[in-house]
Amino acid sequence: SSALVDSVIKSMVSDDANDTSLVDGLTAINNARQSNIDEKIFLDMIAAHIRSLLVSKIKGENINIPVNSNNLLSLLEAYEYVGVTATPMLGLELILIKNREAKKVK
Repeated sequence: SSALVDSVIKSMVSDDANDTSLVDGLTAINNARQSNIDEKIFLDMIAAHIRSLLVSKIKGENINIPVNSNNLLSLLEAYEYVGVTATPMLGLELILIKNREAKKVK
């Protein structure tokens, strides 16, 4: 499941113009859902990994995924949808789509 977490995070931070990373991120979310990974646990795993990357970045360590605090803040929005919608992981999917839409406007 760490590969799924990495795929989602890479999709969150990607500037991919042809939406390949968005598709990869949505596929990872779908795979997590099909593997019956609990939505909150999956969000916790993603948040913990982003936090770890941010701490490493602050320490001056070289990280392989260019995260920033906005990524973690946007992820916190997904927690609002846990157990509220009929579609598991909808909040996380919306974050990826929203990020992609914002980047296309630029």
